[in-house]
Amino acid sequence: MDDLVVLTADITMKGVITTLLNYPNFLGIRNISKEVLAHINRDPGVFNNGHDLLRERYLRSHQYSILIFDKSGCGQERKPTHEITNIVQNNLDNNGWIDRSKVIVIDPELEAWFWNNSPSVANVLGYEPEELMQWLQNKGYSSISQVKYNHPKEMVESALKNKRKPFSSSIHRDLTEKICVNGLDLDNCQDHAFYEFKNTLREWFPITD
Repeated sequence: MDDLVVLTADITMKGVITTLLNYPNFLGIRNISKEVLAHINRDPGVFNNGHDLLRERYLRSHQYSILIFDKSGCGQERKPTHEITNIVQNNLDNNGWIDRSKVIVIDPELEAWFWNNSPSVANVLGYEPEELMQWLQNKGYSSISQVKYNHPKEMVESALKNKRKPFSSSIHRDLTEKICVNGLDLDNCQDHAFYEFKNTLREWFPITD
């Protein structure tokens, strides 16, 4: 039986999660066997029937599962994040995944994970760290945190456009890999969804001597 299957909302999110899992030491976990998928119907598909897909194809082949998607675009934006999470978790529990699954809802969207103070973020976007902060301030944002909790994807796109760089899924993978390689104190990462993702993995797959 393999260790983990992760169902994500799209190819971009699949790339980010795959890259993170390829750096187990960065996450603070042991090496694991894993499969990462992207739902063909994106965030609404994960919310509505992700539990069916995981039950039909992976219930007996994988020990644990994670189902992850953006709150923005999932069709349930008016609900509190914890309510969305509970609905999907109940679906998983009722389809055989009780005590071995986790639902991660990113509020508002994946790009919130990239807005941190790592110089790697500025570098991949084409900026020096001070230059990026000045550009954000000119856009009306006083801090990285303010961007993170408002329009993180829009600001990634805008920052790239300002440097005449294309927005693509490879940007997300590059950001993730740079952060993993160069290091970032994950214990100080305050994004709730990332905190849940990291700590769930550490609970399931601890490093043993």
